[in-house]
Amino acid sequence: MSLTASCTTGGDPVLRNDDDDIDETTGSGAAGPNDDHDGDGDDDGPTGAGAGPVSACGDGSCDEAESCADCAEDCCASACGDGQCLGAESCRSCVEDCGPCEVCGDGTCGVAESCSDCSADCGACASHCGDGTCDAVEDCDGCAADCGACAPACGDGSCNGGETCATCNADCGVCPPSCGDAVCGSAETCGNCALDCGACAASCGDGSCSGSETCGSCASDCGACPPVCGDLSCDASESCWSCASDCGACPSTCGDFWCDSDESCSSCAWDCGECPCAADWLEPNNSSAMAPELITDITYCGLSICSNDADWFEFDLVDGFFVDVLFDAAFGDLDVEVYSAKTLAFVDGAYTTGDDEFLSAFSLASGTYWARVIGKNGDENSDYCISISTF
Repeated sequence: MSLTASCTTGGDPVLRNDDDDIDETTGSGAAGPNDDHDGDGDDDGPTGAGAGPVSACGDGSCDEAESCADCAEDCCASACGDGQCLGAESCRSCVEDCGPCEVCGDGTCGVAESCSDCSADCGACASHCGDGTCDAVEDCDGCAADCGACAPACGDGSCNGGETCATCNADCGVCPPSCGDAVCGSAETCGNCALDCGACAASCGDGSCSGSETCGSCASDCGACPPVCGDLSCDASESCWSCASDCGACPSTCGDFWCDSDESCSSCAWDCGECPCAADWLEPNNSSAMAPELITDITYCGLSICSNDADWFEFDLVDGFFVDVLFDAAFGDLDVEVYSAKTLAFVDGAYTTGDDEFLSAFSLASGTYWARVIGKNGDENSDYCISISTF
């Protein structure tokens, strides 16, 4: 059996059996489909082909297990002014039962209001990290979400920003040893960091020529000593000429500018100097009358021209001649002339400047001729040669 509440004029609910037409308060009405038909005191439930499931609160039917107190939707009829805010009533439709609607700013923190959406009625919300506002009690250390990350600072446990071991060893650790920090670290030595460890004591082979080391005592550090005459070693820059004590005496050679014991002014004027001018072995031949007759094609050497001297030589020819006078002009320049002994006539002469003179003539009358050798401008020469060829 289900009951439905309906309000009377006075507002008292009256129970009604939905399963029959009997008024429970008056006892009148016809029996319904759920009444006790078998006399056992219980409703027999729906009968017939159209019977359905048992009703529930909210199904629009006030069943026997429901009441106005526990299922107002099915069992109580709401009316504005009955003192109960029920059903479809609200603060907007029935202020008498439901009271005025909550409005932010009305001075009352309603059920639907809070500090977050109506601080005017409910007051300011208590500060908490993550609310997007960095309040007075919050900072970057306690709430980076609201206040942002803290700026790097020495001692914050993180080596960041511009911090280094030199500026903040509390965060970045102690710097490793470095040359010039005034501390001789474990990896430093006098060899790689004299600034911190001091200069190394000099030792041969350390790559530094220092202390008492010299090329003689430590060539590996100071290099080889330069050659020195008298060190008993004939080095590349020394020779018998520059250092006979190391390289031995040079063999005698005319022209090496050294007058050896077996050289003389007569044998090597280059090394020993020019001998004092003296009469040669063909003197006297200072005039044509004293001229010695020369054998042609033979060279005569060891001759000399002294001051105001002239040497005459006689030779015979058929048609012509060649006359060579050999000398070193550095020891005096010489000239040569040829004359006819028969006519005393001048035939030809050679007067060049420099070493040696050469003279030749052809188609001459056969007969005797003279060759005359003289010093140019009075020069002397203590060592010359002459050779005459005829044809």
